[in-house]
Amino acid sequence: MNKFPHGFLVCGLGCTLALTACSSDSDSGGGSTGGGSSGGAAGVSGGGAGGSAAGGSGGSSAGTTSSGGTSTGGSAGSGGAGGAGGSAGSTSTTICDPNASYGSPLPNDKTAQLVAGGYHFLEGPVWSTELSVLFFSDINFGAADSNGVPPSIIYRLPAGSSSPEVFIDTIGCNGNAIDQNGFLVSCTHDTRSVSRIDPVTKQRTLIADKFEGKAFNSPNDAIVRSDGTIYFTDPSWQLGTRPAEIGFKGVYRIDPQGNVTLVSQGLMSPNGAALSPDEQLLYVADDNTGNVHRFDVASDGTTSGGSVFVNVSGADGMAVDCAGNLYVTAQGGVRVFEPSGNELGTISVGEKPANTTFGGVDHTRLFVTAQTGLYAIDLLVPGLS
Repeated sequence: MNKFPHGFLVCGLGCTLALTACSSDSDSGGGSTGGGSSGGAAGVSGGGAGGSAAGGSGGSSAGTTSSGGTSTGGSAGSGGAGGAGGSAGSTSTTICDPNASYGSPLPNDKTAQLVAGGYHFLEGPVWSTELSVLFFSDINFGAADSNGVPPSIIYRLPAGSSSPEVFIDTIGCNGNAIDQNGFLVSCTHDTRSVSRIDPVTKQRTLIADKFEGKAFNSPNDAIVRSDGTIYFTDPSWQLGTRPAEIGFKGVYRIDPQGNVTLVSQGLMSPNGAALSPDEQLLYVADDNTGNVHRFDVASDGTTSGGSVFVNVSGADGMAVDCAGNLYVTAQGGVRVFEPSGNELGTISVGEKPANTTFGGVDHTRLFVTAQTGLYAIDLLVPGLS
């Protein structure tokens, strides 16, 4: 296994994306996964303009195995409509240097600055390296439907901009991630599922909505491994009045073939999820107890363990940097812990933060969703998106 196999590549159009995290908060639906996607996102995983595109329209079908990568399909040109395809003829620059010796990630001024405000409840930030765009969700609890399920809007913020644009104006979505083919993996509580969304065409397809034939509660947060494995949490915050079919709040794994298996049913309110840079550790926050649990991850993606790593009051969404430091959104700000559990400090945010992700051109900008505002701070160590 590559020491830093996920989330650490800046890819040109046509490059298969590595791991990205789906973020969400304690007030959000989680994510479950099912079948893999067929092909890359339109205009994202196709070849460069004028080249032989191996991408396509980003159509994906639930229950099928991912066919991105080496298969060809789609028309020549810049990611035209086509069939199953993967990355074609791209170059990449390593963001996390496995031989680097990183110092403290925190600057002297540990205050995140407001980027944009005036929203309802922000969640699910994730950075698309290929598009150089931040995606995030705005959940409107005041406009819940007759079942008590709130709608949301997904926004996109291009690099260098402070004016987010509406990406999808009607959806019930909390956390978002980006898979190895460049698609958004969104925790869609409106259908108690995890969905795949083409970041260009906006086409939405089901990944999974059931475990052992029973509907999920309200998928909340997820993270995607470099091989396409998805880990997600499934509390019940956006379940509303819909009847629960599963008798617990679980943490799940979906393998690249679309098989859904249980990681843990022992957490009271499973929330944020993050992977270590080497993908050998899975962190899951329990919002109810404040415990951040750490699971061992085998090379095939299966998990074991689940001991308490740290306790953080109000633990919610999380992110990890190249040094393996863990960033936990919680009461009082974003708290930062070394892999040993030693606390490095707290990043101050103007509102209670819900989730966080790394982004920007060099992945050193930490974005934080916090109630009505989107905040950001530039750090000294790059990290995962």
